[in-house]
Amino acid sequence: MARLVLDKHTVVPGDQIAYVIINDTDQPLAFGLGYGLEEQTSNGWTETPVLDVFAAVGLGVDAGGTSLEMTATVPPNLRPARYRISKRFWADLPDDLPPHAREQCISAEFTVEPTPSIVTQPS
Repeated sequence: MARLVLDKHTVVPGDQIAYVIINDTDQPLAFGLGYGLEEQTSNGWTETPVLDVFAAVGLGVDAGGTSLEMTATVPPNLRPARYRISKRFWADLPDDLPPHAREQCISAEFTVEPTPSIVTQPS
């Protein structure tokens, strides 16, 4: 299986999160720059719109390899909660399999904390 690994697990709105895909399989994987963002709610995981727009760039990672580092911007309007970044990828499997059988999704969780208040000292 492949894994999505984040460089940090606690952020504030507006932060950048760097991540890589680690391919523990024996097949090359293909993916694009886009990612999903979901908030954990009492009803399960709910999709959160991501404002970043990406070209459908064909990226990949070899079997047993690690992808180049990518970044995701934590939207500045996110409320404090538990979230996850999800990434879809396609395995290089036989052509006789239907396309949906080649597509998989991995995710990694992080927590958004409130933006720290700036306290000014009287002059």
